[in-house]
Parts: sequence; C-alpha cells; structure tokens
Amino acid sequence: MTPLRLLLARTVLVTLVAAPFAAAQPPARAEAETPAVAPAPAAAPRPDPPSPPSPRIEPADLVIANRTIASLRATRMGYSPAERAADAVHRINDVLEAGRSRSARALRVADGYRILLGDRAVFHVLDADVDGLAEQTPEQASTAAVKRLQEAVDAEWEQRQPWVIAWGTLFSLLATAVCAVVIVAAVKISGRIRRRVLRLPQVAALERLDDEMAAILRRPLVAARRCRTRRSSLSSSSCRSTSGRRSACGSSR
Repeated sequence: MTPLRLLLARTVLVTLVAAPFAAAQPPARAEAETPAVAPAPAAAPRPDPPSPPSPRIEPADLVIANRTIASLRATRMGYSPAERAADAVHRINDVLEAGRSRSARALRVADGYRILLGDRAVFHVLDADVDGLAEQTPEQASTAAVKRLQEAVDAEWEQRQPWVIAWGTLFSLLATAVCAVVIVAAVKISGRIRRRVLRLPQVAALERLDDEMAAILRRPLVAARRCRTRRSSLSSSSCRSTSGRRSACGSSR
C-alpha cells in the first residue's frame, strides 16, 4: 500500500471514529456559548407605614379655693388630665358639703400616690405627673399636694360657715355706710371752701374783671343787633310808604 492510500485510510478511520463524539459535542458548545442570565434580585421588603403621631396630652391644674393643688400631666384609666382635675374638684366639694373629716393624707399605690380627704380618695398624683425638669420625686410632689390641699380645704370650709358669711355681710354694709359718709362730708367741705374763696377780695376783683370783659365782648354783638333792628325798621317803613303811595295813586285815578 502506498503512503498516500495509507494516509487516506487513516483519515477516513479517524473521521468515522470521531463522528459520534462530534454529534454529541454541539449542544454542550451551544450551552457554553449561551450567556448566563443573572437571577432576578429579590424584592426588598416594603417598610411599614409610619404610625400616626399620638395626640399631645395637655396638662391641667387642680384648683381649689383659688389655689393650685397639683399639676396633672398624665392620663389614668382613659381619663385626660382635665377630666381628672374636674373629677377631683367634684369629689372634694362632696366631702366639704357632707361635713366629713377634712384631714388630707397620701397613700402609696402602684402607679403613684392616692390623695385622701378623710376616708375618701379624691385624686391621684401619678409618677407620670411629676415634672422631671423640676427634679421632684413623686413623694415630694404628693407631700406638697397634701399640704396645699389641706390649706385650701380649711379656707374653703371657713368661708362656708354661717358666721363667716354674716360677718362678711356686716363688714360690707359698714364699708358702704362709711363710703357714703365720706362722700357727703367731702361735698359739704368743698362747698364751704368754695364760699370762703368767693368772699376773698382778690376773687371778687377777678369776678368784676370777668364781668367787665364779658360786657366788652358783648358790645360788638349788641351793636350788630341794633344795626339789624334799624335796617329792618327802615325797610319796613319804606315798604309802608311805597304801598301808601300806590294806594293814593289808585284812588286819584
């Protein structure tokens, strides 16, 4: 066999042996040539919507007998500071009208101090009611509230006593009578002073001078009035004479 035929035979043999492998390789090459697709990024979780701002709680002062007992800043059992203050005023008035014991004291509870008037709880000083800026503890706040409440209740109790009301009415009548006497005396004294002043020669001279000045100032007015009266009289007389002449001429005709 010649070398050319031998080379040709080897080529055909290699082609026949490599054909199955070549048929299986194109899909792999196609997969290799296909670009890899990046996975889609996961969706980021949506943030929760902002919660609406909580309403601002307005503090309220508990006032008895024109005295501030305590400043209430927190809610309790759903009641606002203003409602707590109004309820406390109602409870304190009930105790005063019933004539019960007026001794004020504080009792420690879970959320603060309970303020009692006698044996009845009238309001609470909560831990949240204490102003942190004032550097005051709940115990100090409750002690001050008890002291002010006791003073206010004592003053209100005294004002409600019948004898206090009677004395107040009497003092009012006396003050009115004194004012009336003072006014009458002042009027009389001013009249006497005026009469004495008018009797002085200097004042009499001033009065005469005033009369003379008034007379001088009235002269032009008097002269003007006289001129007006003269003019009116002359005009009336001329009219009369003219009417007389006309009547005479008519009669002669």
